[in-house]
Amino acid sequence: MNNPRESANGNQERAAQILRQELPELAVFSYDERERLLASLQQEIIIGLNRIRQSRPPTEADSGLPAVPYPVDRPKRLELYQCPPQSVLACICGGQEWRATILHWDGRNWHEEKAVENQRTIPENQRVFRGDRAVADFIDLMAGLAGGSLARFGRPALIKAMAVSFGFPQGNEKVGYGIEAFFKTEILPKHWLVEGGIGVRLGHLLLGELQHRGYSNLQRTVIANDTISTALDITAGDEPAEIAKANSGARKNGDLGKYERVLPLGVVIGSGANIAMEYLGRLVNLEIGEASSLGIDPILARMHKLGLTPKGQHGPTLEYYFSGNYQLPRLVGALSLLADRGLCDARIVDRFLEIVRSGKNEAKILDRLITGEMTSESLNQYLSFEVKPADFSIVKETARLVMAKAVEVAALMISSVLLTGNWHKGEIPVVGSVFWKAKVGPEGEVFGDQVMKLVNAWVGGDLKAVKADELRGLAGLDLIQVKQDF
Repeated sequence: MNNPRESANGNQERAAQILRQELPELAVFSYDERERLLASLQQEIIIGLNRIRQSRPPTEADSGLPAVPYPVDRPKRLELYQCPPQSVLACICGGQEWRATILHWDGRNWHEEKAVENQRTIPENQRVFRGDRAVADFIDLMAGLAGGSLARFGRPALIKAMAVSFGFPQGNEKVGYGIEAFFKTEILPKHWLVEGGIGVRLGHLLLGELQHRGYSNLQRTVIANDTISTALDITAGDEPAEIAKANSGARKNGDLGKYERVLPLGVVIGSGANIAMEYLGRLVNLEIGEASSLGIDPILARMHKLGLTPKGQHGPTLEYYFSGNYQLPRLVGALSLLADRGLCDARIVDRFLEIVRSGKNEAKILDRLITGEMTSESLNQYLSFEVKPADFSIVKETARLVMAKAVEVAALMISSVLLTGNWHKGEIPVVGSVFWKAKVGPEGEVFGDQVMKLVNAWVGGDLKAVKADELRGLAGLDLIQVKQDF
């Protein structure tokens, strides 16, 4: 009688051999490939930064990143410590999860009023706003979340400021009531579309809608891209005893800058992927998720063909290789290629396609396959038909390789920015469920841990990722700007 464990191991070994032969694009980067890609990504970053220095608009011909500067200087910790206690309405808008809450600053630390948190999952089929009311309906969605938190808070009149972290590309400008944001395109990442949204002042409309709903004390708003918000969390990271002691003296002397351990960066690796970095004293949203250096491999070409990437955005976009929104689509693209060659049951591809097209973000399926939580029996139940043992091994091994490649691409993205800024030591503020929670190994190895191992090996430094909070960062900027009579 065959031993089931030996049979499963044999299937897995055969699956690994098949994938090595049939999908070489999932193999580990060679040293030469890695160095070429790092140099190419750095070049895209440098072109974008030079555009800022030269005050010239981007062109399709220059092949650089969009690199959008934020209109205020990055604050220091000391500036926040000098702010009196206040409360701020804070919102995250973008991607799949939208959230609003209230943050209290006590002069030293932030405290979240969890009881007033208002959160909503936005299915893909509800992210499209068309017609004459498109912008109004988009604002209504945000106001509903923000207003829900204010309504649950017993003293909404105390809240005079709002901070909004947008997971979309945007322009920003200083205005009398804070820092504004406006879209530069109607077609947004993560399957969002807002017709007529180009150039519209979103903060002005949101403040107006909330005031119309009875929250007349709200007078200020600060809006930023999520990477900028992450980089603004100057309370991120730890403060060891020797640093804390030095900081104590520095605060008394009014000089904290040279004791900062947190690098002027903001990394987001969740449903999307992007980085902000400091350049010429200002934070710059690189939009590095749009980088084209990796080109279009056969799996991405198949993703485009199957409609698994946003309509009209079928280019060599970096984040299609590893961000949370595209991990399951990348698995489906790879399985589709194998099915064409008779190496995988086509019904598996068809069923996964139905799941992806339903608008559900099911990236955790890869976690469950890799760690063994999803067995062949549970995959049968999930797909609603019986999957052969050999096909299950193909699906599981493909998921493992997709995530291993995702780790490498994420490490390339972060390393290219660190090398551009010549940063080799310090703490990197990071937000995003993929970075902090996704599993990439059978023992539950975490995505971000594996990324940082590669980053330190490639950059040759002493670097550590620290969990940041984009709402905390943006709310802090609001307090600092008000103190400066902004």
